[in-house]
Amino acid sequence: MEKSSYRETMAKSVTAPDFRNIWQQLTGKIRDRKELLLKDRDEYGWSLFNSYDGFYEDCIGILTGKNDGRRIKTIYELMSETAENNEKIVRLKEKMFTAPEKSWNPLVDTQDDIKEDIEELNRKNVTVAERINELKFELVESFNSHGIEIDRSQLDFIISSVVSESLSNLLLLTDTLKQVLFSIEKQMNDGGDHVVVKNYTSVYLVTILTLRHAQDIAVKNLEENAARVDTLIQMARDNINEACTISGYEFDKTLQTNIKLNERSIQISRTYKEILLNFSRQLADERPQLERSIKVARNLYNTVETASSLITVIRQSSTDYKSLFKFTMPKINQIYAAGMAQEFDNISAKLKELRENS
Repeated sequence: MEKSSYRETMAKSVTAPDFRNIWQQLTGKIRDRKELLLKDRDEYGWSLFNSYDGFYEDCIGILTGKNDGRRIKTIYELMSETAENNEKIVRLKEKMFTAPEKSWNPLVDTQDDIKEDIEELNRKNVTVAERINELKFELVESFNSHGIEIDRSQLDFIISSVVSESLSNLLLLTDTLKQVLFSIEKQMNDGGDHVVVKNYTSVYLVTILTLRHAQDIAVKNLEENAARVDTLIQMARDNINEACTISGYEFDKTLQTNIKLNERSIQISRTYKEILLNFSRQLADERPQLERSIKVARNLYNTVETASSLITVIRQSSTDYKSLFKFTMPKINQIYAAGMAQEFDNISAKLKELRENS
């Protein structure tokens, strides 16, 4: 993307109503709890532990509440709708076994009635899938226009992953951070007094701190779910061992197919686990620079005297955040081929079930 078109995109995004709304909500939040900007959670007593986390979780909600955030939330809602429709289809197919071919009673569902219901649910799923594809295309276009390089296969993985909320929040926060920095630079170039500069430095600081908090949540979720993958792998191994205890399994086509399917599950699970751990490692690699930037921002917040000093730091921060602006992740297209997409989705579903039942 050419520099001019990028700046035009950013200029439009920071004047958009949803971004102005974010700014207003955030400044109101900061006004009530400024002390939480200057200390970390570990520096507080246990009585403020939940207060600190709650503050930044609220900030995550505010900072991800723009157009792209709403797109992602809509995708999750549509995916849930599809899952509910699929469950209804399964129940209807089961019901068909006992349904009569014809009935004089209009309250009794016949096989034809059930077939029509199934066809209607399938049509709804097709419509929903088309809408999800539209939203994903809009998301990729939006992020790329803001200079965040992400392709469709990467976005698909983020959306379908068991840690989808954590990863999508990081992507949205990174995008919002760019807009915050650009907005500050724009406003300061237009002139600002000491009070105005102080307000902008507080927004700058809270955005970075919120990103770090989101990283903490993501790392925890990534590591927990990577560990849960081991449970799935063990379940597949148990299935293989059980099949091998049945006499004549060497010549039984069904058992041999089951063994191959479980071996495939083990292979996919290991790949999935490595992807999750790669995310975690990349976030860990970015942490030292993020911690340094937080210290600089806090120092700036306490010592701001002129608008020019803020502009200098913001421009330097834009360089420092280069790695954060480019949302890094493994090249999913090398391992996330179309034939494996459903299997990754299945593993995510199983992991979510394990997490809910644990």
